[in-house]
Amino acid sequence: MEFLHKPLWQFFLVLAHIMRNRKFVWFLFCLLFFTGATTIGTFLIQKRWGLLAEYYANTEWKGSPSLLKIDNTPCLRGETSHDLLSTNRFSVRWKGWIDISYSGTYRFMIVSDDGSSLWIDGKQIIDNSGFHGKKSVSENIFLHQGTYPIEILYFQGGGYSVMETFWLPPGKSEGLLPSYVLFSTHPGKAQIFLRRCILFYSVILKFLWVGFLLLGIAVCIVIFCKDPIMFSLKVYRSRRGLSGILLLCTLVAWTTYFSPVDYSWSDALGNLLTSQAILQHRTVKLDEYQGKLPGYIKGWHLRRKHDHLYYHYPVGTPVVALPFVSIANVAGLDMVNREHDAFLQNILSMLSTTITCLLIYAICRYYASLGYSLLFTGTFVLGSSIISTMGTGLWSINFSLVFVLFSLILVLYDNVFQRFRVYSYLTGLSLFLAYLCRPTSILFLTLIVVYIALIKRAMLVKVIVVIFLCLALFMIFSWSEYQQILPDYYLPIQLGGTSNIGTALWGHLVSPSRGVLIYSPYVFLSILGSLVYIRHLYRQPLFWVTVLWIGLHLLLISRNSMWWGGGCFGSRMFTDAIPAFLLLTLLLWYFHIKHSSVIFRRIVIGIFMLFASIGIYINTYQGLYNTYTLDWGDSHLFDWKCPQFLASHTCLAEREFQDQKRHLDIYTLGDTIYPDSNTAIFSSWYWVQNSKTGKFRWSRGKIAKIFFKVASSQKNQERTMILELQIGSYQQQRVVLFLNEKQIGQFSHSGNEPSSYKFPVAAAVLKNSSDEYNSLIFELPDAIEPRNFKIKGWVRALAINIRQLRLFSGEE
Repeated sequence: MEFLHKPLWQFFLVLAHIMRNRKFVWFLFCLLFFTGATTIGTFLIQKRWGLLAEYYANTEWKGSPSLLKIDNTPCLRGETSHDLLSTNRFSVRWKGWIDISYSGTYRFMIVSDDGSSLWIDGKQIIDNSGFHGKKSVSENIFLHQGTYPIEILYFQGGGYSVMETFWLPPGKSEGLLPSYVLFSTHPGKAQIFLRRCILFYSVILKFLWVGFLLLGIAVCIVIFCKDPIMFSLKVYRSRRGLSGILLLCTLVAWTTYFSPVDYSWSDALGNLLTSQAILQHRTVKLDEYQGKLPGYIKGWHLRRKHDHLYYHYPVGTPVVALPFVSIANVAGLDMVNREHDAFLQNILSMLSTTITCLLIYAICRYYASLGYSLLFTGTFVLGSSIISTMGTGLWSINFSLVFVLFSLILVLYDNVFQRFRVYSYLTGLSLFLAYLCRPTSILFLTLIVVYIALIKRAMLVKVIVVIFLCLALFMIFSWSEYQQILPDYYLPIQLGGTSNIGTALWGHLVSPSRGVLIYSPYVFLSILGSLVYIRHLYRQPLFWVTVLWIGLHLLLISRNSMWWGGGCFGSRMFTDAIPAFLLLTLLLWYFHIKHSSVIFRRIVIGIFMLFASIGIYINTYQGLYNTYTLDWGDSHLFDWKCPQFLASHTCLAEREFQDQKRHLDIYTLGDTIYPDSNTAIFSSWYWVQNSKTGKFRWSRGKIAKIFFKVASSQKNQERTMILELQIGSYQQQRVVLFLNEKQIGQFSHSGNEPSSYKFPVAAAVLKNSSDEYNSLIFELPDAIEPRNFKIKGWVRALAINIRQLRLFSGEE
């Protein structure tokens, strides 16, 4: 019976104990075996689905095919053809049958470089022939239920090949032509029915495997963390404690989920797409999505390496997100779709922030009573960059912080309660996952390993073995994928180097845009307390872990060439060190309970609550619900006149006016003012954008202004002048126009296509002095409100976009 002591059998025995029936072990084993066997069988069967592909080593489909194979879908990218035929000049004919399950209008589209065509039932549907670059052609066709012969032709005249076939069935979303509707030979009714059954069963299998995965994770946590979980259950057993933490977690989940501020378009965009690539294509490469990547994925999201496309940021978050993306794919979500990606990011940011809240509460309960634990938890979650960063998108910090806090729980449980059972393997794995999700966690990993070496040497070897084993596997993956020891983002060179580290240090501490002492002022009390009571704390190893953690992290992020973290809110770069401030605060409070009077503790708590309320206002209310913080930018890091946490329409408009007036030139009547002209000041307008019809700016809010100066030498003797505007709009918009506070007209426009509008202007209204500004004011009553509590996404207030304007004599 020695096999019963093996970990795998312990896993099943724990499940059997839970179910109160040992027969459950054999039932689960049989179910698992049956599911695995049928999954492999289904996969092998599905590999044979598709069309018969005839590859020719010429561009005219002449002679005998050089290669015959079954392709799941008519799709080629990159150098696939060169690998198959050893030539870049080739042609392919895909032929077979397509199954139409219900009658309706179907839309087919071919994207190819070079020529291609699509034939159904002997009729040419799409003609995309000729030598050309990447080009898409689509057509609609009404098809009755049944099977039709299909033929797709493609040739490549050299270079990088692109060939993709899409379809849009009635009532469904557009996607690649799927293999389950394609047959290489004429199918019978039994074959069509069998394929539909297999397709339905494969969906069920996905649900089963996701369920097995989640069940396995839960049981492993029960097995390896039984004692901490039992302690937590004792903590939550009281009604006050349970109701308090549930209320706090509900508040955190609600505020993050319904927050209109959205950074899912920032660094986080690409995490879930990489997860989908791993699930669907068994690779972290994004080559399969090159033809479908939308324009909002910018250059900083992606990197090209060895002629392959990769997500630039850490691979850990996509790996951890695999179960969630798998469930989302089964539910019909596609991470190429921006709305689907933002929706799942919102779910995961809410989930990770709520779990962080639970873990912080568990740590607090090691050192503080119920009421103070809730106070510290609410402060460090709602009053820090934890909620203003993690609650706005799936950053690399989201899952990393969860693993950091989980590691702390395991280490602190062993230290505080002096238990003899050590969770070495789980601690090592959690530390490595924190590093995998966010490389800056290497500081925490190193300090905890040193701490374990000093306090619990018995667990040191096991922790190090797990970390190095995982790191070795990661290095093997990196070498096979990137031909280097670690991915680019994990290399020290990624930090770059700032020319003024003093400015960066000052900015991270007390700047109005990124200062942690400004955005979370209560941490100042922790720093002050550690200085006052250092004589009593210096003998505690955990105290030095927190001090070194904060100090080294501050130096590390200050070395970064972009130390402010780009366009984000508040002290995002300091989020990694928030658990260090938490631990320092708990150590100080634990000392206070034993050595200070009740009156002094109440005074300290009163001051702490005052600072905490400021932090909660800044990070929760302003960080999650003030959408003007999105437009604040990152070019005024030390400007106290308009700090990011107090951004408003008036504040941003005044700042834009002051910035642009430095470069303002005198406007010459009759000239055209473009969105990027230096003869006008655009106040309450967004940045300049490009389109096929030219440059433009979107208005921001319900009032937008344009200022310009006219020299006195240009004083017009005419009684009337003409103001000409070229305007587009978002949906239907009404516009009321004022020049120097005098209404000169109003109009209504619908749609983004620009139109020209002309308005007569009395010459006397115009200010002909180089010292005075002429103000053109647009009142936009139908502008979209900046706050949207239903979904996350584009929440800025849009109304009209301006392409150009001109003021000229009425005689022209």
